[in-house]
Amino acid sequence: MINKIRRGLFIGRFQPLHIGHLAVIEEMDRNPDLDEMIIGIGSYQYDYKHKKPDMNITDNPFTGEERYEMIEQVAKKRIEKKTHIIPIPDIHNYLKWAGHVKELMPKFQVVYSGNTVVKKLFEEQGYKVTSISKIDVSSTTIRSMIANDEERWRTLVPEEIAGYIMKINGAERIKTLFRNKEKLRVPSPTADIIIKCYKNVEGGLEEKNFRGIVLVDRKYFPLGWALPGGFIEYGETARAAAAREAFEETSLEIQIERLLGEYSDPNRDCRKHVISLCYIAHAF
Repeated sequence: MINKIRRGLFIGRFQPLHIGHLAVIEEMDRNPDLDEMIIGIGSYQYDYKHKKPDMNITDNPFTGEERYEMIEQVAKKRIEKKTHIIPIPDIHNYLKWAGHVKELMPKFQVVYSGNTVVKKLFEEQGYKVTSISKIDVSSTTIRSMIANDEERWRTLVPEEIAGYIMKINGAERIKTLFRNKEKLRVPSPTADIIIKCYKNVEGGLEEKNFRGIVLVDRKYFPLGWALPGGFIEYGETARAAAAREAFEETSLEIQIERLLGEYSDPNRDCRKHVISLCYIAHAF
């Protein structure tokens, strides 16, 4: 009888690969229940020359091939298990995304992720999802540190990755992208949602059934509780963006009731000038 090979899957954008990613990869390598590992490179087709529609030019400074090389270097130096590195091009459809990933991969049994939407999508496909212990570091922070000449960024990536970034002139590339971004500064449109929750469908939208509104706990700067919402993608209506962001951040299927209004104070968000359209919606 042939034993089934047990594989675990971990997906990231790796812009760049950092110590948080490394912690997950090493955890998978230590897991005696896994024979092999799969590392998927998300948004593979987007880089500093090919901008992702819903992201800033500074969000994807490294090419798919460069990120592949980063993972390969880490795997050769630190990982004992056989590791498959698989590109995952974006298809811009969350509902079909898990199936898209499945088609690209060798068979796997477990997914490693700290993202609630990824967890939901793969569990709906019948996969076991192992939650990961997040280390307080993000590629966004690292890119910003590089752009501002903060040498501490080197402590947040594996040593070989810091060397590789310098070898390909990645630090200067990031600084150039940030400078160019400043030249193209325009307000960013967002869609926010006030989601009212009710006890059950049978009770309807009566006041006595009202339970409260949904807030999300931001994991990255600026931290704190906030309404669900996010940036409107190119070619997307504000209403569609509100529904998409609500699902991505809360996993709730909402019914949008109406547009509440706009908020465009240039000083509202400490990161950039944001123009927000806020919708009222409900969920049970």
